[in-house]
Amino acid sequence: MELTALKGIGEKTARLFEKLHIRTTAELLQYYPRDYEYFREPVALAQAVVDEVVAVSGQICSTIATKHVQGLSITSFEVACEGGGALHMTYFNMPYLKNSLKRERWYVFRGYLQQKGSRLVMEQAKMYKPEDYGKMVGHMMPRYATTKGLSSNSITKAVRQSLTVDPILEDPLPGKILEANGFCTLEDAVRQMHFPDGKESLVKARGRLVFDEFLFFILMLRRMREEIQVSDNPYPMIEVAQTSRL
Repeated sequence: MELTALKGIGEKTARLFEKLHIRTTAELLQYYPRDYEYFREPVALAQAVVDEVVAVSGQICSTIATKHVQGLSITSFEVACEGGGALHMTYFNMPYLKNSLKRERWYVFRGYLQQKGSRLVMEQAKMYKPEDYGKMVGHMMPRYATTKGLSSNSITKAVRQSLTVDPILEDPLPGKILEANGFCTLEDAVRQMHFPDGKESLVKARGRLVFDEFLFFILMLRRMREEIQVSDNPYPMIEVAQTSRL
C-alpha cells in the first residue's frame, strides 16, 4: 500500500519519507526505531538524579517572563515541585508559552536535569498534562532516525496507522519451528519492535527478526549454489596439467 493512502500523508510528506527509502506501508513497518524513550513515574525533586532525564510534577509558581538576547527569545519561570523544592525552567524561541501556560495548574515536566550554581534547572523540557503523561508511564516510546522536515513523532503516527490498515504478511515460519525455538509470530515481532510492552518483549522480537534474517540469507546462498550447479558453464576449463595446478 502506498504511503499516500494513509491519513495525513500527502505528496509532500511522502517525498520526505522517500528520503528514508520508504515508499509503502510495508517498507515503513520494516523501518525500525533507532532507540526508545522509557517513561517513568514522576519523582520528587529531592530524589531526582542530576545529569539525567527525569520527570517531575509541579505547579508554575512565578511570573512567566520572556526576554530577547541577540535575537534569541528566552522564556523562563519557576516550578514548585510536588514533594518540595523549586525548579527553574528555561525555553528558547518559545515565547507563546507565556500565553499558553497557566499558573498554579499541575504539569509534568520531563527533561535533562542540571545543577547550575545553587539552582536546579531544566532547559527545553517537555510538558504534559498529568493525565496524558500517566498514559505513557511504563511504556517504551520509539525514536526513529529522521530527515529534515520529518519528525520521529510523525513517523510514529504513520506506523501506528499502518499497523491498523495494512495487515502483516503471513508468517513464513511454520508453527512447529516457532514453538520449538520459543519464537513469537512475525506480526507480534513487528508490533513489539515499534511499540514494545517492555524490554523482555523487545529482546524476544529482535531475536525472532534476527533469526529470519539469517535464515533467508542461508536459503539465498543455497539457492544460488543450486542454480550454479545446474546451469551451463560457457567457459569450461579443459583438464590439463596446468588446470590441476591452478
